Amino acid sequence: MKKKILLLVVLVIALLVVLIPERNFYTDGGSVEYVSLIYSVTKHHSIIAEAENSYLVGYTIDVFGFNIYDNTHIIEE
Repeated sequence: MKKKILLLVVLVIALLVVLIPERNFYTDGGSVEYVSLIYSVTKHHSIIAEAENSYLVGYTIDVFGFNIYDNTHIIEE
């Protein structure tokens, strides 16, 4: 019984370490990335240097390094 409880506690702690993201800020105008060991979510809001008054906005989601969702687009003002 005690082995099962100990195993369950260790499993819960391991899942928390793997799934809780760390927040990273970029200096590109407001993009934020949330990174954990198995996934990352990036909220893009960056100025495009090549074009005047243009921004890259949207979200990207990567799981195990593979991009599974990307809705980034350029907004021109």
